[in-house]
Amino acid sequence: MFILDGLSRSFTTPIVVGASLSIALAVSVDVALIATQRLLTPWDRTAASTSALRRDTQHAYGHPTGAPGDPTGATL
Repeated sequence: MFILDGLSRSFTTPIVVGASLSIALAVSVDVALIATQRLLTPWDRTAASTSALRRDTQHAYGHPTGAPGDPTGATL
């Protein structure tokens, strides 16, 4: 409504206010949806952090089962 009013009167303030409010609404809804997703799916974060730890261990030692020469094959 602000944007259309500004366009019809060739007045930029309502256009800027309308665009800013639209962006603020979009960002706040996006943040709320992400927060809801994190609360409702805690297993996604656990699996992601475990695979990241596994990936970092492989990268650090260059070996998928742990440190090279480790007889137990234990991961960190």
